[in-house]
Amino acid sequence: MHHKTNIGINIKPTMITLVETAKGLFSHTLLNVGVKVLPTGADNAFLEKTLRELLTEHPIFSDEVKISLSGDAAIAQFARFPFAEKDELAELVKRHLEKLVPFPPEECIVDIDILGKEPDEMINVIIACANKKFIDERVSLLHACGLTPHMICIDGLALHKLYATQHKNDETKSYILCHTLGGCNTAIVVANGMPFVIKDFSGFDPREIFNDICKIRDTVQSKEIVKNCDTVILAGDYHTVVELEHLLCTKRDIVAHRWNPIASLKMHKGLAINEQRAYSLALPLAIALAH
Repeated sequence: MHHKTNIGINIKPTMITLVETAKGLFSHTLLNVGVKVLPTGADNAFLEKTLRELLTEHPIFSDEVKISLSGDAAIAQFARFPFAEKDELAELVKRHLEKLVPFPPEECIVDIDILGKEPDEMINVIIACANKKFIDERVSLLHACGLTPHMICIDGLALHKLYATQHKNDETKSYILCHTLGGCNTAIVVANGMPFVIKDFSGFDPREIFNDICKIRDTVQSKEIVKNCDTVILAGDYHTVVELEHLLCTKRDIVAHRWNPIASLKMHKGLAINEQRAYSLALPLAIALAH
């Protein structure tokens, strides 16, 4: 029996996905995968009912779970600040946030992750900011279903950390990691192992998603945020991934690859995940393994 597991629950407007893993000596084992499709405009009461059904159909070993936020409810941004003591840095971040977030700073919950100090005395940080009201609603939903939120992360950061963990040889490369599923899309621009840009955008049409990816790439290259960003890594809905791969490969200066996030995992006895479904598990798996 697995006494300690990692459980990620991804709640989106179109579906709720659950992934549970257990850490072994050399790798993680995928224990449990469940998905429930949601109708358009599902309210909190329906979300609670659906989540209860999902937990009944896919019992988990622990009540401690991780969830993630994206879109209007949360923002994550890379920033550089002059080296400063804790209080001064907090004030710099506060002023930065006032220009960044679409809701008043007093309604935010903020987390700062210091990535490192540069030779020019600048420090690289990731600022994660979420709407407190939305977080409270999600926490209440989990509590109503007998769950305890062990961690609340940001979609883009969770995806980046999982991909970087599985592909350590890409640490010095520049690329765009794009996840698309159920109309919710996230693109992360990475260079030298750091997520410089995290962009959430909506849309189902692969051609529109393709155009958004190209715009993001053109913007970061024109501003010289990232140079020579010629690789796009794709995960999410299989059919969208395949069409995006085809569209991106029509551009001579872009190479597109699919990311199978469970390729390095073991499968629990009786659990079978085909390749098509594997791509759609990137985000819930990233949430489950977030730290």
